[in-house]
Amino acid sequence: MTRELIIDRRIDETGEALPLPNPAPVATEENSWLSYDDPQGKFHFRFPQEYRPGRPPDELSLELVRPRPGGPDTLEFQRIIKTGDAEADRMNRDPEFHLKMLKEEWRQNRYNVIPGPHAWLPEADWAASKRKVYRAESVLKGGRPPVKERSGSTTTSISSSSAGMRA
Repeated sequence: MTRELIIDRRIDETGEALPLPNPAPVATEENSWLSYDDPQGKFHFRFPQEYRPGRPPDELSLELVRPRPGGPDTLEFQRIIKTGDAEADRMNRDPEFHLKMLKEEWRQNRYNVIPGPHAWLPEADWAASKRKVYRAESVLKGGRPPVKERSGSTTTSISSSSAGMRA
C-alpha cells in the first residue's frame, strides 16, 4: 500500500492580494524567534531562527548551529538530571564545576579559547520558571576535536534546578 500526500498552493482570483508592509517589519524576538518544545514536555525555549538543528537530539541533549563564514556558532543544551547521589547532584548544580569540565575538555582538544562573559542571569527574568540560570560564553578556535571540527563561538547556559539544562 502506498500513500501519497500532495500539498500545493493555488492562486485564487476571487480575493484581493494581501498588502505588503512598507517598510518591512524589523525582526525582533517577539515576531521572528522560533520555539522548541521538548517532546517529553520537560522544557521549552525560544531561539533566533538563523540557528538550525545540529546533530539529532536525544533524550538528554539538543544542539543548535548557526553557520558562519569563520566556523559555526554552536549552542549545546544538556539536560541535567538528579542522580540520587547528593555529592554528584550538588556538583551538577554548580556552574563552576561544568565550566571546569569544559575547560579541561577544550585543553585536551587543544582549542584556543577566548573567554567571554560568565555570570548569573537576572533572577527576575527566570522567576516564573523557578530557575536560576548561569550563562558563560567562549570562542573556540582550531583544536583537535574528537568527532568533528568546531570553531566559532559556543554559548553555555547552565540552569540550576532538578530539571535544569546545560548548554
